[in-house]
Amino acid sequence: MVYGLGSFASSMMTTTIVTWLLFYATGARDTVAGGVGHGYFGLAMAAGRVVDALADPYVGRWSDRTDTRLGRRLPFVLGAAIPMGLIFALLWAPYSSDPPPIRALRIGVTLSAFFALYTVVVIPYLAMLAEVPSPKTRMQMASWQAAGSIAGGGTIVLLSGRLFDEYGFPAGGTLVAALAAVCFLVVGVVFAREPVTVRPAREPAPPDDRPEGGPLRAAWSLVAEEPAFRLYLMGAAALWIGLNMFSISLPYLVTAVLRLPPWGVGRLGLINVAGTAATIPIVGRLALRFGKVGVLSVAAAGLGLVLPLAAIGPAGVWMLAALSGPMLACVYTLPHPILAEITDSRRLATGNGQEALHFGAQGMVLKGALAVAAWMAGSLFALLGAGPDCDAGLRVAAVLAGLACLTGGFLLSRVGRLLYDKAP
Repeated sequence: MVYGLGSFASSMMTTTIVTWLLFYATGARDTVAGGVGHGYFGLAMAAGRVVDALADPYVGRWSDRTDTRLGRRLPFVLGAAIPMGLIFALLWAPYSSDPPPIRALRIGVTLSAFFALYTVVVIPYLAMLAEVPSPKTRMQMASWQAAGSIAGGGTIVLLSGRLFDEYGFPAGGTLVAALAAVCFLVVGVVFAREPVTVRPAREPAPPDDRPEGGPLRAAWSLVAEEPAFRLYLMGAAALWIGLNMFSISLPYLVTAVLRLPPWGVGRLGLINVAGTAATIPIVGRLALRFGKVGVLSVAAAGLGLVLPLAAIGPAGVWMLAALSGPMLACVYTLPHPILAEITDSRRLATGNGQEALHFGAQGMVLKGALAVAAWMAGSLFALLGAGPDCDAGLRVAAVLAGLACLTGGFLLSRVGRLLYDKAP
């Protein structure tokens, strides 16, 4: 259960950024003097995500090659949790009277620093799952991880609107930062005392005549050499583009389409989280019967059909909140166990699973996908509108988000054949 606290913390922070930072930084919040504009924000977010993505393979290889008394992962979780929280709090500091490009530069630099530290914590944390040799224990940890992710994201969706409305973004952001840092510290301390990973700190890599190169080259080599991993990343990236375009749209759907105050996000979230939480206990059984990849691909395709409902109007937004919960339960639970099986396949083939490097390559690709989502949503809102008087940008974003999820579902459906057909 403690393992899920890390996912709770990471989900809180990323959901807060995806859901509220654009809303706050562009001046949609009445108490904010000025803003940076949708276009400038899209560039700032994209820059931060690019830096974040490039850091992933470096951290992954660094973690894989670390050899300490605490193992390969925990030193990173314990060492970077507090700095990560401090930088996250800075994202919500009040804006100055500088011109919008200077404000956007500040956001970009702060986001880059936060995501770099976030990577130092989260990539080793995720790689802990792949080091668990017991499939049963691995799936249990993955379920708690999914529950933590739902609880973290749900907490923000349900409560953050009221929190920011009552106390403001600077105080609310600081509270989220402190809670996230504490959660990761608890994970580090508990697993240091009662480790569940039993793989050796270092696994002997087989001889390789190719030049080693750097972490970026190593990460792309994994993609090039493993067709299942390549398709998995492509499908996950498309799925993440769709989900994050919708998350970015959420405050605007509430205020512009439903005509509710910002804290009305919690009403939608309550419906959605209820469906997600109710489905979590059966995801493992579904995966056992139909396969992890099969269940995930169907869930992604289902989201592709549901997300465009937001383009219909208020009724569509409420229907979306009610129908998407079970599909999101699968999306929260299954990707990391699938990736752990991909590292198992790598270990069987080469003697070295390179777990953190796989998760680093995944992080690099998915964070690039998040940058694309932020740029697309920001551009659509700037060009077509995202307000009560003109919400065409929101409607187009909903349709494109659905198409991205459908694409992700199709690509993910092909992963199982490549991964399991070659299993001994």
